[in-house]
Amino acid sequence: MSNNLERTFPLGLDAEAFSFLALDRAHKEASTPYEREHVTPYIREGGVGFRLLNLRHSWDLSFHRWTVDTAEDLMLVREIYRHLYREGSIFHMYEVLRLFLDRPELFDINQKAHREA
Repeated sequence: MSNNLERTFPLGLDAEAFSFLALDRAHKEASTPYEREHVTPYIREGGVGFRLLNLRHSWDLSFHRWTVDTAEDLMLVREIYRHLYREGSIFHMYEVLRLFLDRPELFDINQKAHREA
């Protein structure tokens, strides 16, 4: 189960869950160095008989980039935390989306960064 087979969540909010049996099988059957380092490609592409499911969000939010790969990404995350973090509490995806509605200039901070599929 994944939320990134067809991306509808922001980049950086990827989640994948596998059964132990699937991971064990991938460990035993994967042969290339890439498949051995990253189990997901073998399960998605190399293995036969794995059942793949994708969790789609009702809105396409894939144009958002909430990962930290560049200096601009880090700047954005720092701004999000500056606006939303309160000690002892947590904030959620919808609060970040609301922040972008209230402060659309924040969205521009990392939009020139390379977009990953």
